[in-house]
Amino acid sequence: MSNIPNTFTIRQNLLEQRTILLKRLESKENLDRSNHLLNPDQADRALISRDNDRAKRLINHDQQQLDAIEQALVRLDAGTYGICTTCGQSIQPARLEIMPTAAHCIDCQRLQDL
Repeated sequence: MSNIPNTFTIRQNLLEQRTILLKRLESKENLDRSNHLLNPDQADRALISRDNDRAKRLINHDQQQLDAIEQALVRLDAGTYGICTTCGQSIQPARLEIMPTAAHCIDCQRLQDL
């Protein structure tokens, strides 16, 4: 394992974030199911379409965050949390403090973002 302090706290924070995201995703799915008008006119359909597009983007974002949390938990279990999945070098603790789901060191992340 890398030089990451207090993996228990990191795990607890990731699990809390996961719970929040799961609840938020469930509430968005329930809201989407209840957002149906019986006879929408053209303006209503446009608003519904816009709202549905926005909701899909938010759900997608939350799902990506949830996936990143799950992957970080797997790395914690495997003892590889804090190790860049690309180059194998340690991820700076300050980076992990800001972004606990980080799977890449800052150099490898910059290369991926190009």
